[in-house]
Amino acid sequence: SPAFDLMISPNLNVPRILLPDAGNNIGLSQIALESSEYMDPRYVVNSMHPDDMGVWESFCTGTREQFHHMKQDFRNFYLDGALINVGNALAVAAPNANTHADEGFRQWYQRGAGPGRSRDLDEASQFFKWFGHWQYAVPVYLAFSVSEHWFPESPAVATLADFGNRSVRAMAVGAPTVGILQPGLGASRPSTGDSRWRPFHSNKSVSGHAFVGAVPFLTAASMTDSIALKTVLIAGSFGTAWTRIHDDDHYFSQVFLG
Repeated sequence: SPAFDLMISPNLNVPRILLPDAGNNIGLSQIALESSEYMDPRYVVNSMHPDDMGVWESFCTGTREQFHHMKQDFRNFYLDGALINVGNALAVAAPNANTHADEGFRQWYQRGAGPGRSRDLDEASQFFKWFGHWQYAVPVYLAFSVSEHWFPESPAVATLADFGNRSVRAMAVGAPTVGILQPGLGASRPSTGDSRWRPFHSNKSVSGHAFVGAVPFLTAASMTDSIALKTVLIAGSFGTAWTRIHDDDHYFSQVFLG
């Protein structure tokens, strides 16, 4: 059997082993490499995924792809004709906002189903309202988006990450339009004024909650091929918008634009 030499190899910085039969010195690392019985378990694991990226490399690659898709989304919406739909929405909302229609609808709803008149409706309003808080929604979508880099082999996590990516992109593309129209049209809340458009008079012309709350439902609807599920999700996208009318926080035209 080999005997350890007390001297340290100057090249490998490990003890040298003396093999009596061989008549020379050999390093521990060389014995390990030449042994047919030795294999580092880390090598076995890594050899199964030789081309897999690490978490940080995967995150950087995914972030670049996300920005590329987002840039294409902005081009599609703002440069390739989709923005005309915003003009169509403004054309529909204008008669409601600048006549008695908004106030008439508000009074009709509040008399029949406003807060305090139905416990079930009030509870449903509180539930759907949470989807419209961007302070909570954005961090959740971002967390979903990066989850695939931590669990790359899970199909369920991959689907969740795709949902997060799409939701973040939808928020990013729609936010500038909402942000410009809110003060640009200048309408007020029901509690502070009317719904008439007076540019820069106020900044409640578009319901931000309605916009943010619709994103997860419409995103999920775009990811399923089931007609029944798609219908349910699209219907759910109106939930947060309805809460703004139910709680008397916005006029109909403002919710519609959101």
